[in-house]
Parts: sequence; C-alpha cells; structure tokens
Amino acid sequence: KRLRVTSKLGMDVTVGINPFAISGGHSPVALPGERVNFPGGMVGINPQDPANGQLVMNIIYPSWNPPKIILDKPIKITIEDHWATKIEGDCADWVEQLPAASQAATL
Repeated sequence: KRLRVTSKLGMDVTVGINPFAISGGHSPVALPGERVNFPGGMVGINPQDPANGQLVMNIIYPSWNPPKIILDKPIKITIEDHWATKIEGDCADWVEQLPAASQAATL
C-alpha cells in the first residue's frame, strides 16, 4: 500500500498506492526499429495520498519543449501532502510556470 522511490541523486519520495489501480503491459518481442521499454515491460500507478518527499531529476521529458532536456544541475521538487511546495535547480523557473496538470507529465 506504500511505495518509496530513492535514487543516487537524492530522490526520496513516498506515496500511497492502490494495488487495484495498477496497470501494465509487456512487449517481449520488438521488431527492428521499434522502441520498447527495457526490459520489455511497464507499470503505471496513480499515486494516492499521502505523497511526500523530494523528486530529483537531471533530465526533463522533451514533449513540452523545455529550455533544456539534460540539466546542468538536477532539479529538486519538494512534495508535501501531495503538493509541490518548493522547486529549485536548473530550469526551476520554467517548471514553476507550467500548468499544474502538465508538470507531472513533463518530468
């Protein structure tokens, strides 16, 4: 019922999860030129309350045309009670200007 994600960059975030709201897929075979997840599977979750901690990333997903994709300094987003309360690091000003619904999909 709880998921904790940590990384060497300093990410440490804990969220509640609903085990009945997990989706996933598997693509064990790829044809030449196809893009698939490694090692061939994926899982999607919808974080439940409470969500707390710090997200730390050194890349931004390019679909929203960020000023940079690979960051010089990791971006750190402090999450308190499911809300981003502090954003710091490379491109922090750009992330703060994003619509709230886009922020989760962008990073």
